[in-house]
Amino acid sequence: MPPSCDDLRPLRGSVESTRLAVARFGDTAAERANTPRAQVREAWESARKLARHIAASLLVTVAVLMISPAAAVGQPSTDPASLVGIWSGRWAVHTYQGPRSGGQCYITIERVEADVVYAVMERFGLGTMKRRFKGILEGDRIAVLGERMEFIVTGDSMKGTMHDIRASGWNSIDFDLMKKK
Repeated sequence: MPPSCDDLRPLRGSVESTRLAVARFGDTAAERANTPRAQVREAWESARKLARHIAASLLVTVAVLMISPAAAVGQPSTDPASLVGIWSGRWAVHTYQGPRSGGQCYITIERVEADVVYAVMERFGLGTMKRRFKGILEGDRIAVLGERMEFIVTGDSMKGTMHDIRASGWNSIDFDLMKKK
């Protein structure tokens, strides 16, 4: 038979009284640890410890990658001086309906100062187009300022893409150039 509240009154207020009250009801630490609530709490604690460990590992990995010299921003892997000269090749317009037109293309890179590329592009095919542009050299990539155009340089090969929205829908103009000797 469980004790009544009268049995607990004289024990109120002390640590010893709390222990005695728990002992009277038969609730031990071992019994509390086997309840579903305690098991769920233990699983959550374990999951939080694992999440903290993964987050710390990820943070250390990111820090190492950011500090390493290979990941340093602004370190061109293409020699800027090797870009200067005439690049010759083809251009082609691609729409959602497939290839549409194309022609011959020349890009003359006049100079590279720090990471800024100064160039002239000439396109032949549906008429003639000649224009100057500036780009930023980032590794092997030249991003043309003020345009949705970029080029990737691999040795003596340069491939590029320009997205043009002036025509109906989105058109993509692809460039495939080789450096002239």
